[in-house]
Amino acid sequence: MRLPTTTLSLLAIAPAAAAAEERTYTDDLGVVHTTTKEKPTIVTFAHTAVSAFDYGLGTDQLIGTYGEYLVEGSTFDFDMPEQASAYSADPEPDDIARLLETTNLSPDCERTPGYCTSFDVAGLVELDPDFLVVHGYAGRPWGFSNFTEIQLNFPEERIIFNDVSLEGDNCTATENCYGKSMIGMVEQYRELGAFLGVEEGPELQADFADLCEAAKEFSAHMETAHEKGIRTMASYVDPTSGFYASPVNDMVLRMFEELGMPILHIGACANCSLSYFWETIPVESYFKSCEVNT
Repeated sequence: MRLPTTTLSLLAIAPAAAAAEERTYTDDLGVVHTTTKEKPTIVTFAHTAVSAFDYGLGTDQLIGTYGEYLVEGSTFDFDMPEQASAYSADPEPDDIARLLETTNLSPDCERTPGYCTSFDVAGLVELDPDFLVVHGYAGRPWGFSNFTEIQLNFPEERIIFNDVSLEGDNCTATENCYGKSMIGMVEQYRELGAFLGVEEGPELQADFADLCEAAKEFSAHMETAHEKGIRTMASYVDPTSGFYASPVNDMVLRMFEELGMPILHIGACANCSLSYFWETIPVESYFKSCEVNT
């Protein structure tokens, strides 16, 4: 049986039409990015890549990274990669192995723990990824000393800016912004993954189900805390000062508050220093009824 010519033509163009379906993603600068590629390639911050691995990103799409692999004080040993670092903020050995499969645009920092600003602009231009996904913090690109040079040499419409800390209208200074929620960050990574054509695996779906169940249980306990008049405050206290965090700006505290935790807010101290979302109060001012231990 021979199919009509028109039917054959439709069958031939159907896969192409499906592949050409346009997807969009709006970044934290309000820039709307579009793609019709099934699996667009990216370069991104190493720790962003590690997070994206959990969402299904593979090294077929991740063709390069920049920035530090390891956090300050890391115990990871590249000569013994099977042993994980003592720091939970470090990537797992399997994740580092995948990072090493890609082009490192910050080779000077690969084995040096801590903040890194080295970036090979010429290498980025040569790799020519579909998108450069920039890790932002407090409204600024993180891990660059030469971002202006990147903007001059790489198409700005292909730079996706994702801020992991702040959002809000006219968010140019911390007082005009509020912190992202951890739940919001999870949703943003899912949106980015969908834009990149990444498929979420069954393990990730199971993680989401566990997260939802834990959130429901947490909210129920927090309702009990409200009924009993319990209040909490996030703080770090050393022998001289107490540092108190604002739940408005910290993503984990925002998540806890969204789920019902009764958290006290900072700002009642008129003469205390305030830096970003930390209020510093001298210990003798906060614990006035306590005797000074000399």
